[in-house]
Amino acid sequence: MKELKSCVGIDISKDSFEVCIKQLKDERAVIKATHSFQNDFKGFENFLKWSLGKVLQPIFVMETTGVYHTPPLQRRVIAKPL
Repeated sequence: MKELKSCVGIDISKDSFEVCIKQLKDERAVIKATHSFQNDFKGFENFLKWSLGKVLQPIFVMETTGVYHTPPLQRRVIAKPL
């Protein structure tokens, strides 16, 4: 099994979404970066550019408690599930 070295967590709401990148350093999870993006197509383009500039092989995780996550999934912006 591949060890998870970094993770991009996404919390989506109606108008925006919050992103947090955590990385494993010396067996501790540390926050590398956080950012807020608009919940629209341009916001997801900006999110991908930003996150791929911070992490080489990101693993994306997303909270799906409401309906606001469906547009990015329909656009196939978010990576495929593990």
